[in-house]
Amino acid sequence: MRTALLAVLGAALTVVPPPHPAHLSYGRLVVEGRTLTFRLRLFRDDLEVALTRASGAPVTMASNARTDALFARYLDDRMFVAADGTRLTGTVVASGADDVMWWYEIRFDAPAAVRTMRLRNGVLFELYADQTNVVKVVHFPSERQFALSFATRDTEPQPIAFPAR
Repeated sequence: MRTALLAVLGAALTVVPPPHPAHLSYGRLVVEGRTLTFRLRLFRDDLEVALTRASGAPVTMASNARTDALFARYLDDRMFVAADGTRLTGTVVASGADDVMWWYEIRFDAPAAVRTMRLRNGVLFELYADQTNVVKVVHFPSERQFALSFATRDTEPQPIAFPAR
């Protein structure tokens, strides 16, 4: 009886995060030479819904090759990255949990040092009409920073030009 009471009490005290009213993601894209490193943070529950729909099978977020590959395909379909006119495809380098968020680190390799780029981040647009994706772009060695925001109505990639050395 005591064990059952403790189990019920424990379940009642379990903290369940409240649903989040905001539909957003935050990314930081570092451009250095010909390497672009993108760190993207999304709400875990939104990402699970998106990957479940994209794959046709239930997805629970985990840092493993299967989930990372599924996300890489999902991202490639929804994010456009071009450097000096060449479309780039990212490779998942790492992933993990951060409270109610899930993060990915993605690496893009351009053929040469990036001078101009075009970017569009359309993740989760298929789920939420009010989805907003913010991307901060930092260029090295100039340390120039750009802040971009993408909404579901944004269909074209945004251009960025980096200063000449």
